[in-house]
Amino acid sequence: MSAIQGDSGTVGLSNRFEPIRLLGRGGMGEVWLVKDLVTAEEVALKQISAAQAKTPIGQRLRREFLYLTQLRHPSILRVKNYGQDQGSGSTWFSSEVLRGPTSTELSGRLNLFNWCRLATGFLRALAFLHRNGWVHGDIKPDNIRLRNKMDVGSLDPVLLDFGLTRQGHLPAEEKILGTPQSMAPEQWLGQPPDLLSDIYSAGVLLYQWWTGRFPFEEVSKPLLSSAHLHEDFPEPTSLRAGMPPGVSEVLMKMMSKRPDDRPANAGEVLSAFSSALGSDEFGAIESIPSLQAQIEYAGVGEEVVTDFQESVLRWLSYSSEESALIQIHRDDSDRKIIVDRTVSFLQCRGYEVVYLDPNSQNPISDLAHSTATNSKDIVALVRDPDLGNPVWQQALKLRNWRYSRLNWWISSKERPAGFFGQALSTIPTCEVVTDQNTFPVLDDFIEKALPGCHLPSKVRGRLQSWGDGQPGMWRKILCARIRSGELNHDGQKWIWNESPIPAEDRWRKRAQQSAISLPVASRQILEALAVLGKPARAMELSVLVDLPSGEIPLRVSELAAKKWLKVGRRIEFIHGFQKDAVLATIAHEERKNLHARVVRLNPDDPLTLAHHQMSSGDIAAAEETLTPFLQEMEDPKPLEEALRWVPLLSSLIQLLPEESRGVWLEFLGQVEDRLGHSALRDHAWRQAERLYSPGSKQVLRLARWRASVLRRDGEIRKAHSCIEEISRQKIDLATPQILEEATLVALEYSRIQRGLARQGLGLLPKRDPLAEWIPRCRGELRVTLILEQCRRYLLQGSRLRARDHARSALVGTRNPRLISEAMGLLARANGDLPSLRLWSKLHGYLARKENRHEAATAADIDAAEALQRVEPHLRAISEIHSLIDKARKECPAQLPRALMVRARDESGRGFIRSAARDLEEAMSLEGPAGIVAWEGNLLVAASEWIAGRASTALKILEAAKPSWAPHEPERIDVHSRHAILKSRCVRSLGDLSGSLFLIDHALTDLRLRGTENDLVSLRRERIAILRILGRNSLARMEESKLKGAASMEPGLDPEPVGSRRAQAKFRNLLRGFGRSVPEEEWEPLLESVALDALRLRAQPLSIRIQMAKSHSSPHPDPEALARHCWLKAVRLETREARAQALWFWSRVRQEKGDLKAAISLQQASERELNYWYQKSPSESVRSVVAEWLGMEEGSTHLNSGMGGRKNLLA
Repeated sequence: MSAIQGDSGTVGLSNRFEPIRLLGRGGMGEVWLVKDLVTAEEVALKQISAAQAKTPIGQRLRREFLYLTQLRHPSILRVKNYGQDQGSGSTWFSSEVLRGPTSTELSGRLNLFNWCRLATGFLRALAFLHRNGWVHGDIKPDNIRLRNKMDVGSLDPVLLDFGLTRQGHLPAEEKILGTPQSMAPEQWLGQPPDLLSDIYSAGVLLYQWWTGRFPFEEVSKPLLSSAHLHEDFPEPTSLRAGMPPGVSEVLMKMMSKRPDDRPANAGEVLSAFSSALGSDEFGAIESIPSLQAQIEYAGVGEEVVTDFQESVLRWLSYSSEESALIQIHRDDSDRKIIVDRTVSFLQCRGYEVVYLDPNSQNPISDLAHSTATNSKDIVALVRDPDLGNPVWQQALKLRNWRYSRLNWWISSKERPAGFFGQALSTIPTCEVVTDQNTFPVLDDFIEKALPGCHLPSKVRGRLQSWGDGQPGMWRKILCARIRSGELNHDGQKWIWNESPIPAEDRWRKRAQQSAISLPVASRQILEALAVLGKPARAMELSVLVDLPSGEIPLRVSELAAKKWLKVGRRIEFIHGFQKDAVLATIAHEERKNLHARVVRLNPDDPLTLAHHQMSSGDIAAAEETLTPFLQEMEDPKPLEEALRWVPLLSSLIQLLPEESRGVWLEFLGQVEDRLGHSALRDHAWRQAERLYSPGSKQVLRLARWRASVLRRDGEIRKAHSCIEEISRQKIDLATPQILEEATLVALEYSRIQRGLARQGLGLLPKRDPLAEWIPRCRGELRVTLILEQCRRYLLQGSRLRARDHARSALVGTRNPRLISEAMGLLARANGDLPSLRLWSKLHGYLARKENRHEAATAADIDAAEALQRVEPHLRAISEIHSLIDKARKECPAQLPRALMVRARDESGRGFIRSAARDLEEAMSLEGPAGIVAWEGNLLVAASEWIAGRASTALKILEAAKPSWAPHEPERIDVHSRHAILKSRCVRSLGDLSGSLFLIDHALTDLRLRGTENDLVSLRRERIAILRILGRNSLARMEESKLKGAASMEPGLDPEPVGSRRAQAKFRNLLRGFGRSVPEEEWEPLLESVALDALRLRAQPLSIRIQMAKSHSSPHPDPEALARHCWLKAVRLETREARAQALWFWSRVRQEKGDLKAAISLQQASERELNYWYQKSPSESVRSVVAEWLGMEEGSTHLNSGMGGRKNLLA
């Protein structure tokens, strides 16, 4: 057995590796250069000891290997194998050997050109991670190494060490992990690493590459956290000249203290550097190999991989009964991905996997050479076996090898034949077909391969027709588009450069030339298969082709040998483009005859039958086949089905006489709308409208459809104009069909009125447009009208009437979707947020199942809003962010709402800039007078207030009075939130009487509009003010009124959730110091609150935190701290921190022995207290007000030391 000798002793390994030299050693193990005796190549071996393998380090090593098997990129380390030695217990994985130096060795010695090349390669890898939702978590100079030496080719950086990597939505380790010199401020405070902390660490890395030193290199480790949190970096140009100002500006932005001030991801950094330097100096933002890696990342979909892995584990568990696994998969590239991922999975489960050459003449000898460890289980993998030989028959019967159990895994396009087939027929086998019904739909694949990309319809059609549901062909087509320059990426978005001749068309041209040169009989089979348009049985081909039945199998075998056909249970083309190539060679009359023969086969699918009927010239039969679908014309179609309908309807319309085209043009418009082709949709509907007379059912229907899609797309005024225009026409309501259509128009009109009210373009009319129509309707239409009425009442604040209508709707239907919608509206009327979330989620699921994407998106936003109000800082965060893309794609009218929900979340967590961007976009869509604008003003006012600018917040609130709110003017929570925030702003300015008056006035004004439960938030606010004033008896009276009332919903408090959380944590820390919170834990917890205050720009809270820090760890210069706190306090519009800052300063002077200054400052603090007390209601308790302000009223500097934490900092 070979062993690797280290300084700490001998770490045993299997006899698979021959050590060459030690490459590095650290806390996460050792890295050796070794020779792999199985593959005869040099590899790098990262290994940990048996003791480390039982700790979290072992889990990180395994996780790192599995992640690296998925993250294949030119600038990310390529891994090979994973294993564990059963004897020593050491665990390892092997990877490519990097011959170049680490980036640490290059720091400070790179010119601008080489610095840019190195930065570009590294940032492409990081952009690849960020684009796919991965966080590296430990970016530092030692984790970037060149693939080759600098004198060999170009700079080729490789990103290493993925032990702390995670996907953004997964939880991070609780322990603070990372490299101190590179860790972002928020990581020092216990926050998990995210994309923005990666950007900070990347900024430190690029800074070090240029200057040759870390930003805080002279700072000792114990002070590094404070330096990263509070101190400014020296400009890189101050340490080394030559960096352009624009580049330096981007670099400093990457290292901003506040995460929200940094670029959002590495792609944005690449784009910013390119803009600062120009493409000539910086080069291309993305390279072809990097973009191809993004396409390959999509793979075959997680479901097919995990399903197969579970099948393999079940097979291994019962391999005593089934000794060989046969995996069948037609596409080589897809099968390779599945096999490679499964091999890595098995290796991490403790199985040794060996590869055997199917063409070997002595597989038993190969097996002896390849099994280098003493694993209990060995899986022998044979890919694409040919006929084999007698030795293979003997090998496949082996069940044990040395001291290990031997399991055979055969991976092939089809069940093996020859010696392999004979051997497998004599032993038990488990057959798994991995390319049936488990691949991702095209939309899911595109979302992963091209995240955030809008796919052109032509490209989508090509993927759909040529891909044949195979991700391998999808990847091949998209990679060809990248190589040709048609598809590119600018760091932030995908760019399509339209090309008249797509890159992959050359495949079709070559296939077309090859088809022409084939024998006539072979070409006839291909022509029949191409016209049929789907895999066929030999019997079906015999009907379509004029050949003797015995000749067809021979010709099919010849075509399979020439890579035209694949033969299994059915016969089909290997590639989709081959079908197009063959179709191009068929003469028109011959094609018509073939289609007529296909019709005689009577295809089961009506769309396929109609296609062949039209192609054979029988237009009447095609129209008859498709006519039943007109009854389902308004039912939304799945995207794949819509793609099939467009060419079929377009052809049918062209072939029909003009007077028969109307209804089919309507149908075509609906299908084009489903595909997102608004111009084609409108063109089809305009053509249809010209064929109908005014006031007819068809004209009403077209007007309703047009208004509906305009409303859905956010064009609410145009939608209103459509309905107004149609209402001026003379309509005969005596006809039942026209009456039903007019009812649907009234329903749409009501929805438009609600949309106008939401955008502040008019009040919701008191007259209900649906009241006269409901008695005339029955069934689900009646229920739908009642639910719309319910929504109108909720918008008006009439919750009791809304509740009654929701219950009435429940009685009238058994449709699960309508029931879930009614239950959601009932929960909203009752103020039951948990139920609202539950029913909204169900309604969204059922609506999406029926392809009602507008209703589904609205329901999902309702669910997210409910969750945000119930759990403002928990699961709501991840759920909210996925809504934006849904709204953009499916329902732009709901996008302002989704952006508003996210802005509320972001402002609550302190990401003010991101919230402002969302609000700006939402207001540009909805207008300056809508709900979003009003709610946005409230958010901005709250942010201004917590930042210490109460006067500014009051001005904003005056501009956004609740009486001007376009939504729910009678709803109490609108007025409550406004009154509470206004009261807090007035209180922060020192007017406690005015603060209490505003709450009392709101209670008096709103008491008659609702129940006591509706006033809970106002009463709790009144109790809080009474406690501040020391009027505890009145506070207890108010509390007695709350007995039995529901607790206040978190969403009704206008203060951002981050501010509420930070204030609560700070109060708890002050109360718990030395008691429930040990002194050694107090300061780190206080730093955590400081981060929240920093994010929120909560200046008053930051001042209090700075003074509180001096209690546990004395400040080196208390005088400077006190002066700094006073200056900050006096510059703020709010007065809350002034008295405390003066009192703190007087204590500092007292400790220094300067009694005269201490008395003067104490008197100043007393005058500030008098200001507050004079503006307090009568019977207020002065000492309680003083304690709330953070000072001890009535004591002097002579009998008060620096103690008294409660009085000083409460």
